[in-house]
Amino acid sequence: MSDTGVKFKDAIATLVAFVQEYPSEAIFINMQKENRTKLIGNYTDFSSTWRNSIRTCFQQYGTDVFLETLETYQDFGSARGKIVVISKNPYGSESNNWDFYYGGVVRDWGDNKSTDDAIMYKVNYQEIAKVSVEDSYNTSTSSKQTLVRTMLEKAAKDSSTRFYFTWNNIANSPSTYANTMNPWLTNYLTGSAPAERLGFIYADFIGSSSNGGAALLKAIIQHNHKYVYKGRTRKASTGGTGTGAEVIGDEYADGSEVYAKER
Repeated sequence: MSDTGVKFKDAIATLVAFVQEYPSEAIFINMQKENRTKLIGNYTDFSSTWRNSIRTCFQQYGTDVFLETLETYQDFGSARGKIVVISKNPYGSESNNWDFYYGGVVRDWGDNKSTDDAIMYKVNYQEIAKVSVEDSYNTSTSSKQTLVRTMLEKAAKDSSTRFYFTWNNIANSPSTYANTMNPWLTNYLTGSAPAERLGFIYADFIGSSSNGGAALLKAIIQHNHKYVYKGRTRKASTGGTGTGAEVIGDEYADGSEVYAKER
């Protein structure tokens, strides 16, 4: 781990500004407590100072910005214009660690491992859903690729309310491994990956012009379209029959809205 030099509250302010400017979008934050010398892997290992500062930061924006609670399965439509917090550590009060205000907390995530045994809870320790995680960050490139592919294919086959989180990165020399892992995942997503939901995908340098990040981001977006439009044409003539190139329907992944745009 390394210090980015960016304060948490400043990073949150940037994200808040984004969802306020683009209310059709949503941001999911995956958050955990760390320090300079140790990765906090145990869900009970946190300080009151950290909990209080997190709550203070979120409460200044309130439910106008932060989704108050996750439900059994959070579809994208209900999260639009919001920031959704998913934390590895509960950040409630001294009297009740689980009276946090927003999103969900995942227990039994584990450190440096792949697991299907994690559980997400909302406020006051109410179970939301089962969680599968691929977060093995200290492994070989070939082993990591197998673990990532396995988790993504699990997600594709699963129609339940389970959440899937897959990290495509290796911690030891992140930029070096990103040069291999990002192009590999790009090729997988544009090639043999199933045209189904794959869950949440995380990677180092994603969207960056270096380390294969820009190509990977594009591949993830393209895969989302492949999932949304499977079995249906995206193009329709202005008369409403057949196919044509004049009008194209852009549909959200939750099927809630369709916009026609002239080409």
